[in-house]
Amino acid sequence: MYQIVEAMKSHNLELALNWASTKKEQLIRSESDIELKFQRLQFVEILQNNDKDEALKYDRTCFAPYASSNMAAIQKLMACFLWVGRLDSSPYSELLFPKQWDKLSEVLTRHFCNIIGCSE
Repeated sequence: MYQIVEAMKSHNLELALNWASTKKEQLIRSESDIELKFQRLQFVEILQNNDKDEALKYDRTCFAPYASSNMAAIQKLMACFLWVGRLDSSPYSELLFPKQWDKLSEVLTRHFCNIIGCSE
């Protein structure tokens, strides 16, 4: 868990996404959407790098499983394409706030501890 949180401080979600993928069944049972939140942040990071092609590819591979239950959130992410290069001045700028990363680290800690059966 500590390695994942440290990586997230550098806006690196690889470990977090891998963890969520391996714990998918447990996260589904606990009705957690943390994997989608990780993927949302990853998508925004890709867009921040002005890589529309990579962001579109990421969208097609990662968000399809969530389409039926999270369409509004996915549509909001798709609207971000209109603001590439200026997302910080868009109606979606809240997706960029560093607090998003801090909050998600806290959520990760809760879910991680819940899965292994310990307190935070």
